[in-house]
Amino acid sequence: MTGPSDPAPVQASKLHCLAAVLSESPTLFAQSTDLQSQTTQSVNTALTPNPDNVHQALVSLPATHVAKNALLSSEITPPGSPNIPVLIDALVRVVDPSTMASFDSDTQHAALVGLKAVAKHRFDVLEPMRDAVVMAVMAHVRDRNITVKLAAERCALYALRLARVPSTEFDGDNNGLDAYVQNMGGPASDKGKQVLDYHRRVLSKLADATRELDYASDDEDDPNSAGSRADGANSDDEA
Repeated sequence: MTGPSDPAPVQASKLHCLAAVLSESPTLFAQSTDLQSQTTQSVNTALTPNPDNVHQALVSLPATHVAKNALLSSEITPPGSPNIPVLIDALVRVVDPSTMASFDSDTQHAALVGLKAVAKHRFDVLEPMRDAVVMAVMAHVRDRNITVKLAAERCALYALRLARVPSTEFDGDNNGLDAYVQNMGGPASDKGKQVLDYHRRVLSKLADATRELDYASDDEDDPNSAGSRADGANSDDEA
């Protein structure tokens, strides 16, 4: 695992290797709660904003891949695991308006792709933190960086459970949206109005598209997909 005394290039290399091992051999980690905790600690440290760390971008990007791969595996992060909220919170910090300045656009994009993958494939583990995820994500749906903007839209789509998810036979509905709006203070609140307006103009259309018979989803975030990259490196995973 990575250590604070390791030079940034060494930490980055270790995190890249860790992401690959998590993807290819999750059973190695499933058998050890110590390894699971150390993995979570490595991610949490790499994704904690540190203005004095000029090399943060070097370690933060592979750390998002580690978090994503760990969260997508029920062997590594089974329901109820104390590591789940720590890993999700680490990804949220990357895109939260109060802390995102410490992370570059590539890392923000990777965090959004990771959160979207978890929302799509393991919503049960993300649901307790859905409101925090959606609040952070909505700050990026108008991002000037188009890859970040598109990733944020797709993340909101699945975090709010608006889209169809064929692998779970879930057809999508507005229950998550309604609950989020109420938790934000109702339709008249600033955040309520923001998400309802964006749903009307954009998210509802994206959700409808997922229910079309000819909808082709780029599902590279599926942990069982042959196209999935162990290191999480894909820039087209926006479906």
